[in-house]
Amino acid sequence: MANSDSYAVSNVIEFEVVPADKKWARQKLNETITALAKVNGDRNAACTALRYLGTTAAVTEMVKRFRGDDKKCEWEYKFGLIGSPHRNFVISEMETAISLREQAVTSHFISTLALLQFTKRALVFHRTPRTRVRNGSSNGGRKMINAEVFMTSCVYSICGNW
Repeated sequence: MANSDSYAVSNVIEFEVVPADKKWARQKLNETITALAKVNGDRNAACTALRYLGTTAAVTEMVKRFRGDDKKCEWEYKFGLIGSPHRNFVISEMETAISLREQAVTSHFISTLALLQFTKRALVFHRTPRTRVRNGSSNGGRKMINAEVFMTSCVYSICGNW
């Protein structure tokens, strides 16, 4: 059993979060596209950079490249699209891409789009419990859970991959 008088201390770190510089983001996107075009380039670093860039231009590039033919980057593109701060734009770009002749549409592409559409439409999943809330108060007979958390855990754990 640990001594109650001992505790861990860490250094204090302070930082300031500033808005992204659009010029830097364009430059990083261009560097990433160039790296992905090289046959012997560092593809892992490039697709990871694209995943975390967080711009609509990066979304467009990930959708274009999310074709199932690049096993090193496939998951980076998938989770970059899922985690994008531009969810509505991602959905729109993916829906548009389906009709393009040059866009390969894989099961990963469809399952990612389905997950994004589901979480957009079902922000709250309602379930009716049989019992009242523990403290004796009632919440109208309904419990609410976050549907995105529910479906993400379902899709990637107990329910298997769509």
